Amino acid sequence: MKTKTKVILGALGAATAVNCVRAAAFKPEKRETSSLPAENCDVERAINHISGAIQIPTISYPDSDMVDWSQFEKFHQFLEDSYPLIAKNLEREVVSHGDVAFIVRSKYKISEKSTVTQDMIFLADSPEVRFDTLMDWQDDHRFLKVAFDAGVWDDHARHEIQFGYTKRPTTRNNSIEQAKFEVCNHKYTDISEPAFGVAVLNDCKYGVSVKDSCISLSLHKGGTHPDIKGDKGIHRVTYSFLPHNEGFSAESVIRPAYMLNVPCILSEGSYEIKAPVKVDRPNIIVETVKPCEDSDRAYVIRLYEAEGSRTNCTVKLPDAVKKYAITNMLEEEIEEIKEGNTLEMHFGPFEIKTIKAYY
Repeated sequence: MKTKTKVILGALGAATAVNCVRAAAFKPEKRETSSLPAENCDVERAINHISGAIQIPTISYPDSDMVDWSQFEKFHQFLEDSYPLIAKNLEREVVSHGDVAFIVRSKYKISEKSTVTQDMIFLADSPEVRFDTLMDWQDDHRFLKVAFDAGVWDDHARHEIQFGYTKRPTTRNNSIEQAKFEVCNHKYTDISEPAFGVAVLNDCKYGVSVKDSCISLSLHKGGTHPDIKGDKGIHRVTYSFLPHNEGFSAESVIRPAYMLNVPCILSEGSYEIKAPVKVDRPNIIVETVKPCEDSDRAYVIRLYEAEGSRTNCTVKLPDAVKKYAITNMLEEEIEEIKEGNTLEMHFGPFEIKTIKAYY
């Protein structure tokens, strides 16, 4: 046993000696490297900003009662004062002045590297003002938002999610509300009083901030992880500012948001087709019409209530439909198949229902 131990220790000692010799003789391979391009940076200004920021004691504790939230408010104000709006308008021209729309094209310089070209579209038959925006983005670690201060008061704003909306506070009265400084939205965010309101619609952006009456839509950021170039290049977004002379409803906000996101496609020629389904209440949205998964002679219709209101409605299917069934989301029938093509349906707030129509 002692002999085996001596052999093992001797082998380990020899291996260690060899590795030490190799490490001492190692010389790293020299490679040609290109230096990074010099950046125009005001070093003194940057130092002043950083030193000013770290002097504000924003300290979080597991016990929220120990947190001094006034310091966080001071920090937010410091950021607003230190980094003001810097977009500069380079040029502006009227590109269309017709019966359908008045269009003003503007080009903005966001930074030394990035620009935004934007068509501001005033529609002849709608109060909606549309912004067709093209971003040439070449910056890192910058964040671009657009803000509309509307002067409309409500303590909560509505933010669309799939099959409905959520409400988030517009105030910053406590730590919970402060944590909701940016929230999710899909096609619209709306602030409404009983007889008037404003909405910001968009076709591809999902982050928004609302404070008091100001709606700020997040347009782009210059992230570098995991892809250092992933956010650079040409990006396009269309968003709209929509005032409405009534409170929040399907007609005033939800349907215009769908029209922005699912525009009509124009082509030459003519074609007549009957609607696959008709609903007599505007807040019942036909979200999906699709082929049936398990039948060649049926199709599936998915509807939902969009306003948060209990609703009775009539659903009319084409004459070719001879029978129908109510199904779950997996298209499994949960009620008996019924003859006919007209349904009287009841929806609870934000309720989703699926119909399988046989023809």
